Amino acid sequence: MTSPSDQQSSNTQANSEASQAVSQAVNRALDSSAANMSAKTSAELAHIRQQALKHLNRETTRAKPALFDSAWVKPFFQLAMPVAAVALVVVSLQPSSDKAIPALPLAMTTSQMPAEDLALLQDLEFVTWLAENEQEISL
Repeated sequence: MTSPSDQQSSNTQANSEASQAVSQAVNRALDSSAANMSAKTSAELAHIRQQALKHLNRETTRAKPALFDSAWVKPFFQLAMPVAAVALVVVSLQPSSDKAIPALPLAMTTSQMPAEDLALLQDLEFVTWLAENEQEISL
């Protein structure tokens, strides 16, 4: 007794052999019809083939080369694209400061600044607040 998988493989093999036999029969029929073709038909086919080749040659000479098909563009893009990708990664990985430290107010840079004020300048948050509110201080 044979298993279903063995039956399927034998069916597949039989189908393959049958399709191969049909292909060979069609090829023989086409070869014999081409060999038995009249001289007039052969001449007409040769003339039509020549016209098609002339038309094809005209179209290829008129066609402009594609942008990326020229000899100098391909190496350029093969080098430029990876370089651009690396540059993009480097720029995106640069640390960025959300907020820059503002400059000290001009009113606080005088030589008559009390020592207590100098101690307050050591506190960065106070200096930042002071620079942001410089207009209110001058009032």
